[in-house]
Amino acid sequence: MKYATIVFSLVLAGCGGNDQSAAGAAPVNAGKTLCEAWPHDGLEPACDFDPGPDPGRTEPPASALPKPTGTCPGFVDGDGCRAGTGALVCLFQPEGEPAREVTVWMSPDGNHTGPLVFYYFGLLGFPSNAVTPLAGFPADAMQRLFDAGGVLVAPTARPDRNPVKFSRLPWIDALGFEDDMGDFVFADEIVGCAIEKLGIDARRIHVSGLSAGGWMTSQVAVHRSAYIASASLFSGGLESLEELQDPTNKFPVAMFHGGPSDVVGAHFENEAQTAVNVWRHEGHFAMNCGHGGGHSVPVAAGLAGMQFLLDHPYGTTRSPYCDAAPPEMSLCALTTPATGGVAPADGAPEAEVTACTGRVGDAGLTDTIFTEELVSCSCSRCGAALSACLDDPGCTDVMRCASDNGCFGISCYQDHLCAPVIDAHGGASGPGAQLAVAYSDCVGAAACDPCSLPPR
Repeated sequence: MKYATIVFSLVLAGCGGNDQSAAGAAPVNAGKTLCEAWPHDGLEPACDFDPGPDPGRTEPPASALPKPTGTCPGFVDGDGCRAGTGALVCLFQPEGEPAREVTVWMSPDGNHTGPLVFYYFGLLGFPSNAVTPLAGFPADAMQRLFDAGGVLVAPTARPDRNPVKFSRLPWIDALGFEDDMGDFVFADEIVGCAIEKLGIDARRIHVSGLSAGGWMTSQVAVHRSAYIASASLFSGGLESLEELQDPTNKFPVAMFHGGPSDVVGAHFENEAQTAVNVWRHEGHFAMNCGHGGGHSVPVAAGLAGMQFLLDHPYGTTRSPYCDAAPPEMSLCALTTPATGGVAPADGAPEAEVTACTGRVGDAGLTDTIFTEELVSCSCSRCGAALSACLDDPGCTDVMRCASDNGCFGISCYQDHLCAPVIDAHGGASGPGAQLAVAYSDCVGAAACDPCSLPPR
């Protein structure tokens, strides 16, 4: 059973007091549980965060590497593959799943024993977006991958996901709350075949994606954390850490966003802030990287995203960038705080918190996700955003639906959850939904109620 995702899950992340510390400071727990002592807001310099001791692992366990369950293509034209535009298009069919095509880019020199990089496209995208300007990796990034003997793969969505729409993304479980492992099984098949047929480096299996594909990047990293080495998200977010396949693999993460104009229902500058907060809470090195280009992947961001993957193989806990960062990372908050995002209030007078708590109860928001701890923190640190939501009938209806379904934030905008209610009030970009998003973004920045979520 999945758990409600309070702002993409400040949840199940070491509620017993992992010894994480900021560089030069006392340990975060300082005699308390992490949930009592969590001080971050996702804007701190990445290199101020000490993920703790290196576990000393440099490759995934052999048992974690998937084996093919169907017939693998040969990764050559005519052997389960056909020639595409500058790439191969290969057919994969894991056991129990329909056959799907995957676009594959490989170096023409025949060296394919380096990294394997996944790319997941956005809502109305295509696999070719992986190498399309403003959507994926530029030519310089691809050359760096090829120089490392690497392979880029971009799956197609499963046919039954069509027609796609905002409330039904192309990728299964990209926003959580779907009990279907099809896309993760498909990723396993690609990995298994790439190891068997190409001999790719199992220490260097990475994942990336844009927008809806950015959400899916997080989900693949979580559900396949047993072998994922690192992840680059472009305008994406994090839904839940509950289903980490291997919680001991603290793979590094880069969260790229386009600043205040990077808005498509979700505000991706704020999503990056919240996700960095969550990743660090779980003990991962996470960078907040603002490129200022809106909802896109500018050349500089695409190059930085690829370089980040190449520089962070399996087992990396403390990033080498904290000793010396390449110039491509100038857009990332490594030694200076990130800018923008949400600034929660420092607190509120007790009388205001009491009055706010009463309003929440009067609105019927006292069950499931709206725990006593969450409401108290929200009223104290996000009172203005919460009050604005409660003043709006559409936002209040959306919050009641969220309470009924155990979802939170953009994850609620799915057909089987709260999309019908949200659509009745103007859609994901409508005033009611946007007030709810503003509230959930503030809760994420404030790290309210990180460990007390009820079951869905």
